[in-house]
Amino acid sequence: MHRKKERLEAKVKELLKEHVNEDNQEDPPSGPGDGRDREQQVQRLQKQAERLEKWLADNDPKYGTTGREISSNLTDNESAKMKTSHGVIQGYNSQALIDGRHQIIIHGEAFGRGQDHAHGPPMLDGALENLKSLGHGEEYFAGKIFTADTNYHSDTNLRKCQDLHLDAYIPDIYFRRRDPRYAAQRRYWPRRKRFVLEVFIMKRPPTTTGARRAKDSDG
Repeated sequence: MHRKKERLEAKVKELLKEHVNEDNQEDPPSGPGDGRDREQQVQRLQKQAERLEKWLADNDPKYGTTGREISSNLTDNESAKMKTSHGVIQGYNSQALIDGRHQIIIHGEAFGRGQDHAHGPPMLDGALENLKSLGHGEEYFAGKIFTADTNYHSDTNLRKCQDLHLDAYIPDIYFRRRDPRYAAQRRYWPRRKRFVLEVFIMKRPPTTTGARRAKDSDG
């Protein structure tokens, strides 16, 4: 955002300089691209730069789960860039925790993170608050079966399940490689390690000098 603001300000200075140079000419050009168009462009860029300056004053940098700064968004800073089947989009990751026996959603929430590695704690905490409001106790999840897909396999989610005494079933990303039913599918085969220099052993080729000399002497 800072770099974008600097580029806008640099463009405004460039346009103002061109405007001054035209004013100093005896016969300034007219028509499309003349001083009036340039003045409107300068005003538009100045408004964009002012909007960015105000946004930067009101918002702090965003940080991901790894602690590194991530991209912010001027229109909706709580959203995030996410990979989908339709390409990369700016949006939200919707989550729902469902009671399988009664087929009802006990908690739903939208997150501005594409990965599900850290969604377990807020989803389970939100569900527990909803259940407590219905009269259930803190230990409601103890002994209950909890299932989730591979994207939720992380230390953060597993520890939360352990704290709530949930009987959790979350497959790791390599579970299909261990399943004999997928043994014939190449895409689940373990990847071979790349060869490195240390695995190669230099060997000298066998010498044939003596044989050539003997042949030469026979001749």
